[in-house]
Amino acid sequence: MKTIDDLNKRWWYRATKVVFILFFVIVIAILALIAVDGNQIADTELSRVTCGSGSSSSIQNLERIYGDRYSAYTFCGSSMYNYDWKYKVDWENLTNFIFWSVIVVAGLAFALRGSFYYIVLGAFNPPKS
Repeated sequence: MKTIDDLNKRWWYRATKVVFILFFVIVIAILALIAVDGNQIADTELSRVTCGSGSSSSIQNLERIYGDRYSAYTFCGSSMYNYDWKYKVDWENLTNFIFWSVIVVAGLAFALRGSFYYIVLGAFNPPKS
């Protein structure tokens, strides 16, 4: 057994390829979920603060008027208030995360593939036939 064609005739090699592909599909799916969930930022234009008295304002207005987005106490006085946060995706960070994740996963896949071939066939990049 010295070539990849020799390996393709073995059932365990084909099963290993399936497991290898499934593993990386799962890793990429998990990274995608982490990326979308972790790259959300508060949308201050749509987020609102509502006072117990019924008056309401966007967080962006509070920030512009009082200089702080968390100044609901000043806006509402001593009455109770409630924040209603809305979120949006931070596309710049999301694309950076996806780009570097793909690079790392591809490098890891290449290294694992080469290591497997080196263990089984004695060469990091063996001939096909």
